[in-house]
Amino acid sequence: MLLLLLSALCIYEEEVDGDPWDGPCPTSCTCIQNARNGCKLAAFCEGREASSFLRGFSAETDCLSVSNPNLAKLSTDSKHKFLMALPAELRFLSLQMCGLGAGSGLPNGAFSRFRHLVSLDLEFNMITSLPHDAFHGATALRTLWLTGNHWQPDERGYKQAQAMGNRLSSLAPDQFVGLRSLQVLLMHHNNLKSLPSALFSEQTELRVLKLVDNSKQFQLSEPALAQLLTKRRRCQPGSPSGGDCLQLDLTEDSGDLLEDIWDEAGVAVMAEPAFSEKMAKFQRSRNDHDEP
Repeated sequence: MLLLLLSALCIYEEEVDGDPWDGPCPTSCTCIQNARNGCKLAAFCEGREASSFLRGFSAETDCLSVSNPNLAKLSTDSKHKFLMALPAELRFLSLQMCGLGAGSGLPNGAFSRFRHLVSLDLEFNMITSLPHDAFHGATALRTLWLTGNHWQPDERGYKQAQAMGNRLSSLAPDQFVGLRSLQVLLMHHNNLKSLPSALFSEQTELRVLKLVDNSKQFQLSEPALAQLLTKRRRCQPGSPSGGDCLQLDLTEDSGDLLEDIWDEAGVAVMAEPAFSEKMAKFQRSRNDHDEP
């Protein structure tokens, strides 16, 4: 997978094309405008102190990456203040390696104010549980990363990744209520033991669901999964989804083809209806190119 700004797993500033930004930008961040994949203004923040993120964002910021393990030390009230200080118009938010699930965990309604958010990355946040309303209100979400530690022992940074990795053990029955646009949901490498039967009752657009390597090896007979399969046919086991079937990974990771396609099409952070319109045009172009 390409290591681009809005790839499914990582954000690397050095891989992002864009123009210099001379407007407001927090002292702990680097800001660029007209970034790849449609970000009007992207900010990359790695400051040591939480206070360095609480001021200085331009109202135009629509893509934000924050990486700061010190945020794990914040109280629930301080976490709330931190999240409230982030630009409300964000379409992409990565909080990798922030440890926001440590201690008292995430505050209630943590992401409910981000009504334009398309992609949310919460990997490596020491999350063991989620407030039932953590995502209520974030109705534009298309991609949600709740993955646990997927790094291997021989990889650089493994010890930190192992310490910061999510260990999600349960989900509320209404965890994903309102997320009708959700297409990619990654929850592999966690400690999930069960799935509420109505967990995915509103997810009619889901194309990728990863549940590999949890405390329980889930079966297709799970009521929550059986309900999903009444809405969309399953891809062949081991085959990734290109958008036409449900990639339901229960025993092996089938890859990230759909996110790669979005990246190639330049629609990863694009909102509806522009997302669907550009994807349709992109697919027609690919089909025309494939014709003899």
